[in-house]
Amino acid sequence: MKQFARFFLILFVSFAMISIASCKEDDDDDDNNNNNPANSVEAKIATDSNIANPTDWKSASVSAVVVNNITTITAVGTDGSQLIITLPVDATGTYALNASNSSSPTVIFTEDPVASGTNPNLLFYGVDGSGSVAITKYDKTNKKISGTFQFQTIRLLSGVRRYFTLGEITDVTYL
Repeated sequence: MKQFARFFLILFVSFAMISIASCKEDDDDDDNNNNNPANSVEAKIATDSNIANPTDWKSASVSAVVVNNITTITAVGTDGSQLIITLPVDATGTYALNASNSSSPTVIFTEDPVASGTNPNLLFYGVDGSGSVAITKYDKTNKKISGTFQFQTIRLLSGVRRYFTLGEITDVTYL
């Protein structure tokens, strides 16, 4: 029951962040160029068929919120996919994916957020013991988060996996 409550809290916060991010006016295009890594999430992503040759995954937009010491980072990829990383802490440290540990991150990835909204079987979930999220900077004065990550995600019913390596969270601004 606790797992379900945690999952629904993550989904609620994620959808709220997406709504807030989509309401933002896009009047600062000159400040948002791909040469500036600030406020970005990037990684290499692979499937079982291309595990030796992963492709680049980059965020087109990133939002983050901290509510009751729970940090949620939502990155929308340039291809429309979405990566949500939730940490039940607001501090630096390395956090292994482990559902039995209350300070473990939760990871959700979707290649098609619209279809996943009506079919939760299309969501990929972080695999216990498959990786970690390391928060190297948690600047509460300037509200910036930076760190690294690597982990596997899986669709629970089909067993299809996505492998994230060399993940970087760079100066993501949080509310």
